[in-house]
Amino acid sequence: MSMENPLNILFMSYEELKEDSVAQTKRLAKFLGFPFSMEEEKTGSIKRSNCQIVYITRNPFDIVVSLWHFIRGVHNLPDWPLEDCFEMFCRGEESYGPFWDHALGY
Repeated sequence: MSMENPLNILFMSYEELKEDSVAQTKRLAKFLGFPFSMEEEKTGSIKRSNCQIVYITRNPFDIVVSLWHFIRGVHNLPDWPLEDCFEMFCRGEESYGPFWDHALGY
């Protein structure tokens, strides 16, 4: 349902999404008023839209502990210290990049 016009409702079918996922994703982004690409994001369309952004993230400590358990299991490192994982996380040396840059960007 569109916030601008509550009578404007977007219908999407699985078949349409399966057939052309890029076109359907663009259609959804246009309906929601969000950018689809980095170019659109750089133009500031979200900031100009006056929309509210709800940013949900995990507690950084929880992320570090989960990452520590995961890496120890996958790479068979039972003696790897949690402190080393914490330092790696703080330096942004993990698959999702620096947490602080991402979280504080909002």
